[in-house]
Amino acid sequence: MNYITIVTEAGLAALAAAAQAGGKVNITHMAIGDGNGAEYEPTEDQTSLKNEKWRGAVASYTRSGNSFTATAAMPAETAAFTIRELALFLADGTCFAVANAPSIPHQPPVNGAGTEFEAVMPFVVENAESVTVTVEPSGAVSQDMVGQPDGVAGLNEEGFVPIEQGGTAAGTAQGARTNLEVAKPVRTTASFPTSGWTLSGSVYTQTVSCSVAKATMKYANIGPQYSTDASARKLEQEAYALIAYVDTADGQLVATCWGNEKPAVNLTLIFEGGVD
Repeated sequence: MNYITIVTEAGLAALAAAAQAGGKVNITHMAIGDGNGAEYEPTEDQTSLKNEKWRGAVASYTRSGNSFTATAAMPAETAAFTIRELALFLADGTCFAVANAPSIPHQPPVNGAGTEFEAVMPFVVENAESVTVTVEPSGAVSQDMVGQPDGVAGLNEEGFVPIEQGGTAAGTAQGARTNLEVAKPVRTTASFPTSGWTLSGSVYTQTVSCSVAKATMKYANIGPQYSTDASARKLEQEAYALIAYVDTADGQLVATCWGNEKPAVNLTLIFEGGVD
């Protein structure tokens, strides 16, 4: 089974119409479903998920060239189902893109305490300037919000993903927001070689040294550092899209990939974090 994201026929039509009119399409929501009980590869003629189980506002996104990655945070208390499909929707309800996913069981907490599930959906479009993504203000933080604690995360030119120890984006950014103004930024790069990934079940992880990383950072951002060569850059974009999230620890970064897939090329990630 190939795990892919496709822009639907309706999404392509919306892009073409927006480009002709000099406007933009506006992605606002992500949906998650169970695929009617089976994994499948999405098709361009889809106008919805096969069996949608949850829908919510996009919490954060990144862009690098024509590649986007959108995230949404599904509440922990959402009724139990197995995650097999995701979709992005425009403000007018058009199903813009559909992705399949390896079967991931979701169970609500039994004692009232749980962690929201962060869905990550990468996609690529030819005319990126015709795309905007509207995020839910209460669930997203980006570097351009420093000094603007009530702002809305907008497009970060370097494609950073907001993260913090214990999760990424909407799962942890709300608590980090109030600390952005006092955080002192540090910046470095970290290499994730293809040989460094370890498989456990259906999840690949890799831990690398990063002397400036701390578990108690006020905020942290991760973004790719791509090659200037177009062919190498394409492979790196595909590889980076496989990374679901990156956690911070004292002196370390821990990257996680789901679905028995890992990057096929070496990756260099830019790390930027705020400390006391």
